[in-house]
Amino acid sequence: MPTHLPRSRSDPAAVAAGLYPDEPAILLPGGRDKAAWSFAELDRRVETLADALFRQGVAPGTRVAMQLPPSPEAVILLLASWRVGAVCVPMHHRWTSREIERGLRAAGNPAVFVSNEDPLLDVARASPARAALPDLRTRDGREDGRPEAANAGARELSDPAVLILTSGSAGSPRPVLLSHGHLAASARAASERLDLSPTDRWLAVLSPAHVGGLALIHRAIFLGSSIAPLRGFEGADAAKLIEHAGITHVSLVPVLFRKLLDHRGGLPAPGALRCVLLGGAATPADLLDRALRLGYPVALTYGLTEATSQVATAEPTRVRAKPGTVGPPLRGVDLRINAPGGKGGGQLPKQSKVGEILVRGPTVAGALPGNGPSLDEEGWLHTGDLGHLDADGDLWITGRLSDRIVSGGVTVDPGEVEEALREHPAVAAAVVAGIPDSEWGERLVALIVAVETEAPPDRAQLLEHVRARLSAAKRPRTIHIVEELPLNANGKVDRSRVAAILRRSSA
Repeated sequence: MPTHLPRSRSDPAAVAAGLYPDEPAILLPGGRDKAAWSFAELDRRVETLADALFRQGVAPGTRVAMQLPPSPEAVILLLASWRVGAVCVPMHHRWTSREIERGLRAAGNPAVFVSNEDPLLDVARASPARAALPDLRTRDGREDGRPEAANAGARELSDPAVLILTSGSAGSPRPVLLSHGHLAASARAASERLDLSPTDRWLAVLSPAHVGGLALIHRAIFLGSSIAPLRGFEGADAAKLIEHAGITHVSLVPVLFRKLLDHRGGLPAPGALRCVLLGGAATPADLLDRALRLGYPVALTYGLTEATSQVATAEPTRVRAKPGTVGPPLRGVDLRINAPGGKGGGQLPKQSKVGEILVRGPTVAGALPGNGPSLDEEGWLHTGDLGHLDADGDLWITGRLSDRIVSGGVTVDPGEVEEALREHPAVAAAVVAGIPDSEWGERLVALIVAVETEAPPDRAQLLEHVRARLSAAKRPRTIHIVEELPLNANGKVDRSRVAAILRRSSA
């Protein structure tokens, strides 16, 4: 490893290659360590692609958009962008052309756009020895012929690293600019909470366009851990890779975790698995109970793009003791519950009432001006999420301010109604929305997915079920049974599409 490689903390590939040159960085399908790229090889591929970007005019501050699934190419392009000081703009690989166009506009029309078919990626896919370009420019006197791109990259943690586009499937995408410092602070705090180490092996299935998927890639390289990218999630493929590659950690949204459990049936958790990090949406109580009974080491996390992913995380031992909590905030992250009607960061006692979650700390960036949530004058990010702290200081998420439904003058949290519906043994999933109603203002309507599609539950029985659990104002007036809930590209329930479906069904 040449001693002149950049040692900037904003170039995690070079740092990892210096510390762990022969350790596996990228695990490829087909085996264990024999099907892996070492950190030294990863660094060489990153350098070659960085030079190719450099030749295309990519310079510090240039925005490079990429539409790639979780894959070795996505990891290399992300790291190569950082090496030349560019700002990566990841876009979900399942976005439509219309969504891409909107995303590019929101990102300020990046100078470079790389898709899975781009010839530029041939440089990343080829072996480093064959990938060298014939017209490489080198410095005079450089013994190893290292290209100029090696010294072009970001050197400060305050330099921008990535522009994440949130809410890409509904409304205008909101760009959130995260720096190398935000990513580093997030990696350190998550590492401490989950006791991470270079020996960890992460299954990467979340899109890099999802802050959880992006943070996973950075965190693994930053810590010297291995990554096993999976281009598309199927329960069988994920289960096979977890077993054959000795995966120790996975990061999933609940809907994907359910698919994994469904494929494995009643089998206990794989022996090597030490952590299943669940976030991005509320984890249904039945799914969590099922996982714990099978011995899965579930860690529940709450976070958001503007806070570089994790804000609070409950490690597996805490989840087993207190199923449902997302735990205390990570080290360095300040968290407050804003009292109803309160201002700014009005703090409630440690055991608090439900209120809006406010966050502040070194991982918090906020959306760009004019593009959604930003920081108040005291540096607090108003998340729009609702929750409360228990006597131990552990956070419990109860819903979102924007999801609240007002029916007959009563404010209803759809999460509470959905949880009551999911408690019925014949209901696999549920979502509730408010439909405009001339008498009530909004009328509660529900979509549910049956456990057995060929034998769906009786609607009258479902209504009777919720009647025993919810007051009149919180009960759905109508229940529609569907084959599946509409999801956005990140696996979350797309509430805007739910509302549109329910309006059509109720017309």
